[in-house]
Amino acid sequence: MKYKILLLFTAFISLFAVRQALADGGTVVYERWIGTDNYVMMSDRDGRNERKLFIGYDAEISPDGSKIAYTWVSDDAPNERYIAVYDIAAKKNNILKHIPGTNNYAPRWSPNGKKILFNQYYQEKKWLPGIYDTEKKSTKTVAVKLTPPDKKKQLYSDVYSPFWSHNGEYIYGNDLKYIYKFSAADGKQVDAIPMSAIFSKHAMIDSSIRFSSSADGNSWLFSVEQSNEKCGRCEASVALEPLKGITYEYKLKEKKTVRISPADFCTGYAAYGTKGDIYISAHKTSEKPRQSANYYDLYLISAADKKITPIAQKAYEASVSK
Repeated sequence: MKYKILLLFTAFISLFAVRQALADGGTVVYERWIGTDNYVMMSDRDGRNERKLFIGYDAEISPDGSKIAYTWVSDDAPNERYIAVYDIAAKKNNILKHIPGTNNYAPRWSPNGKKILFNQYYQEKKWLPGIYDTEKKSTKTVAVKLTPPDKKKQLYSDVYSPFWSHNGEYIYGNDLKYIYKFSAADGKQVDAIPMSAIFSKHAMIDSSIRFSSSADGNSWLFSVEQSNEKCGRCEASVALEPLKGITYEYKLKEKKTVRISPADFCTGYAAYGTKGDIYISAHKTSEKPRQSANYYDLYLISAADKKITPIAQKAYEASVSK
């Protein structure tokens, strides 16, 4: 009897330690379909104290955890998309319609929380990165001209999936062939990296791939579908492509791509958490398909021991405050 009590006590202490470690810093924001609407949700880092906030898309919490930038879609004009900011304490939305254009989406906070990077349909002609200064309330467009390393002539091409460097000095974006590096200060191109050096020949590269920079600036995180791997759960669903989504880290110094997600997981999105942890929106390939829009659950991969912990069910596209 004493032995059983000791085992139960040990298990309780172990569970408490795991929960305490997970709860140590960071608020998580993610999305979930409820009925016919896509809601932005918020919880503690361990998934507890979950709250339903508002209808929106592409939500990202600010580094200090005080605001959430997201894509707002008008009910009256569903083809129009605007960047919006939600003040968590005031419970107030601010739709930034003064940003030029009516098709802006997927905001990304700068590391200091003062600027917002987003996809902008520039002059209704092509996709380019836009940077909104929250203090000056001004917008500038980046990457109007591109210079690929294999061509002397400048290109006037679309640039997709912009993201910040770890220190906010640079932004990156791609034209599906190269990842370009630009100065955040003046928008000038600094470098161009072939995407073939990062992705395998089986990667299904498209404009929706979301990159993130690690806090130390040494890695990029992303998820991509692979044509040579299939997901049994997706194959059994009429709503999903059977290709398996896999999360990778690209090591900038080593110029090496490393697989992060386990073999039995199919991932859709990935984001860095605090202390090097990684959040993935994923489902296990062996699970039965869901007949709903909520294909994924949210998991945390610990940087310390690579242990995978479920955080929230029916959740995707997470971001974490510091």
